[in-house]
Amino acid sequence: MPEGRDQFVVEDARFSLSVGDPRALPPPLPRELCVVGRSNVGKSSLINLLLERRELARTARAPGRTRLVNFFSVRLRRARLRPCELNVVDLPGYGFARLSASEQRRVEALLGAYLSGGRGQGAALQLIDCRRQVEELDVDIQRRLAGAGFATVVAATKIDKLAKSRRVGVARRLSAAFVGAPVVLTSAADRIGRAELWSELWRALRL
Repeated sequence: MPEGRDQFVVEDARFSLSVGDPRALPPPLPRELCVVGRSNVGKSSLINLLLERRELARTARAPGRTRLVNFFSVRLRRARLRPCELNVVDLPGYGFARLSASEQRRVEALLGAYLSGGRGQGAALQLIDCRRQVEELDVDIQRRLAGAGFATVVAATKIDKLAKSRRVGVARRLSAAFVGAPVVLTSAADRIGRAELWSELWRALRL
C-alpha cells in the first residue's frame, strides 16, 4: 500500500490517566481511539510513532507489560485544518502474557469492562504482527469491537521484518480475515505507514 504524504501534526500529546480497576474507568470521553493487540505486537512503539513521541507509551522487552488502561490526551491537526482534541486509549495486551491466573482474570475483566462501557462512538486500532497467522482470538476481539460499535482499523506491525515481495500478500490475508476493516502496513522502526494510518483513523473517528 502506498505511503501518502504525511500532513498529520500532533501539536500536543500527554499522559492523563491509568486505570487498573474496571469500576474506576471514566465515562466515555470525546473522540476515543482505543489501541488493542497481542501483548508482543509492538503496541507501545506504534503509539509513539503515531503521536511523534519517543517514550510517551512505555515500551518493554518482555511482552505483557501493559496491564492497565492508559489514557492519553492528544491535539491533532491535519495540514492547515483546525486542530481537534482526541483521547488515545492503550488497552491491555491480550494473549501470551505471562500472568498469574488471578491477574489474567483482572486484565480480562478490565478489557471487557472497557469494551462493554458504551464507548462505541469512537474508533479502534487493532494491531496484528505481520509475521503471525491470524488466530481465532484476534478475530474474536475484532467481533467484540464491532459489536460494541467501534469503527476498526487494522495495522499490520513490524512490516520491516518482511521482504517487500511478501507485503502485498500480508495485506490481502488480513483484509480477508477482517472483512470491512481497512488494513495498513506499518513499521515503527522504519516509520512506515504513519500517514496512511492517520488517514484511515481520521475517517473512522469522523474528524
